[in-house]
Amino acid sequence: MIDKTIARRYAQALFDIAEERNSHQDFLAQWRFVVSTIYDNAEVNSVVLGHLTSLQDKKKVAEAIFKGQVDPLLLNLLFVLLDKSREEYIKDVLLCYEQLLEEKEGRVDIELISAAALTKEQEAALSSVLAQKTGKKIKIHTKVDPDLIGGMVMKIGDTIYDGSLIRQLSLLQKQLVR
Repeated sequence: MIDKTIARRYAQALFDIAEERNSHQDFLAQWRFVVSTIYDNAEVNSVVLGHLTSLQDKKKVAEAIFKGQVDPLLLNLLFVLLDKSREEYIKDVLLCYEQLLEEKEGRVDIELISAAALTKEQEAALSSVLAQKTGKKIKIHTKVDPDLIGGMVMKIGDTIYDGSLIRQLSLLQKQLVR
């Protein structure tokens, strides 16, 4: 399992430099290019993410593909990830960077998992209440998980609010067992 805090540190460092240079959109587009090239091309993926490829070969391939295509700072970030054997964080750095950019722009993405599908009206009402409470633009991504029995789970960044019936029953069971 990937630890998002590590990816967030790299994304934060990249974000801070982009802030100084006023280059958020350029860095975002270029890092998306790096991620899509690595993950969408099977040959590049097997070399850069493969465990059987030497560090030198990974760097040679990355340099051949990305030098002149992306800012040298981004190429250096990729090299740092490779040097520290953190290749699995490449995509997560992008996700965390996007999240930081959304936070800066006053947008919040919320993952909402509910036991039953929400109607458009319910989703709009929830979005409106959350926008009013936070003062930010809210974008809700919904999923349905019948295993929750009832209620919902809301993920905002790294914070999880669990108001599901299955969670409440689990807590009740723990109290009764004591």
